[in-house]
Amino acid sequence: MEITVYSIPSCSYCTHLAELMRRANQTPEYIGVGVVRREFDGLDGVYDGYMSKKDFKEKFPNAPGYPWVIIDGEEIGGLYETATFFVKNNLVSSKKR
Repeated sequence: MEITVYSIPSCSYCTHLAELMRRANQTPEYIGVGVVRREFDGLDGVYDGYMSKKDFKEKFPNAPGYPWVIIDGEEIGGLYETATFFVKNNLVSSKKR
């Protein structure tokens, strides 16, 4: 599964998404939007790539915010949509431990 996460620094939803990825044993590519070589707030430490906000909005005009997740070339959405996708595909459980 090829996953790309577009995120920004100091984004609590992005941090929660990084935890979701860890729970699902997924290692996505993290793209920092509107940042230049700044550390990522999530669990992986540093962005894998960078993109301007202008380029992000041109590429994903319907993205309402961050994080924005692409799985196998398909726009999944934000944290909630990604969590729903992972539950439906048995990558994580919706039950509390």
